[in-house]
Amino acid sequence: MMVRFIRFSFPYLSVFLILAVVITAPIIMAQSSCPIVIQEAISVLGDNCTDISRNNACYGNVDVEAQARVISPHHSMVIV
Repeated sequence: MMVRFIRFSFPYLSVFLILAVVITAPIIMAQSSCPIVIQEAISVLGDNCTDISRNNACYGNVDVEAQARVISPHHSMVIV
């Protein structure tokens, strides 16, 4: 009885295990490469944004200038 069950279920179990490995392997491999990309981004930001002053934003590689828009009379700003 048990031998018949093992013979019957072995092919299905094998296919299941192979599919599980094939599906999860790329996800596991992506997890190991992500920290390298993050470390490079932090390094670039550290190199390019060291001299930033207060109330400024650093976008990494590009020098960005922003200007405030004139507030329309229909809008009001409330400071909380």
